[in-house]
Amino acid sequence: MSKQYLMPVKDWGKVRYFSKQEIACKCGCQAADIDARVMYVADIVRAYTRLPMVITSGVRCAAHNKAVGGAKDSAHVQGFALDIQVNDAVHRRLIRHALSLFGDVIGIGQGENFIHFDIDTKKPKREWLYK
Repeated sequence: MSKQYLMPVKDWGKVRYFSKQEIACKCGCQAADIDARVMYVADIVRAYTRLPMVITSGVRCAAHNKAVGGAKDSAHVQGFALDIQVNDAVHRRLIRHALSLFGDVIGIGQGENFIHFDIDTKKPKREWLYK
């Protein structure tokens, strides 16, 4: 597969429902370069579901990714992924359905209280469950 290039958000004023602070690395290093396509999908999913969405994990620096047990090739480190908190089964179904409508979404992972989505084209289109 060809190399994937980050197209970072240039104008956060165009991101309707989320802020740069919400997606920045949680370790405090301020890493926040996320691909604009990820934020576009997140904004559309938020509008479609009409439900608040909390980002539990956005961009991660390599050190923070290691500290939280993230995969070595994590799409979070590359700026190609978000984890969204889910509160109940209805919330999960709505978000999951909305994400499935986007051809750009390559990976969808479901955890107990979150949904991960990414646009990492170096990996095959896939879905999985976190244990």
